[in-house]
Amino acid sequence: MWSNAFEVTLPLPKEWSSIPYGYPLTNQCYRVVDALGRDCPDYVAGELWIGGAGVALGYCASPALTKERFVEVDGQRWYRTGDRGRYWRMVRWSF
Repeated sequence: MWSNAFEVTLPLPKEWSSIPYGYPLTNQCYRVVDALGRDCPDYVAGELWIGGAGVALGYCASPALTKERFVEVDGQRWYRTGDRGRYWRMVRWSF
């Protein structure tokens, strides 16, 4: 799923331990959540969820995996990536 972009310029800031994953593309959104699906505060690691127009309906011929990875919260469909991420200041995030 292609859902983000970030332009990297040199030199990299010394405080960066990795390249930020970036910002959501148009009609995409992210969440970083804890094990109970609650939003994590800035800088706290959690699971990355991706939402928006690009989220699939599920996996072909795999209802169990679809049930595990695709969730609906407050009417919004989310894909649970299984990746760990965290928000940085100014809406960037890394994983």
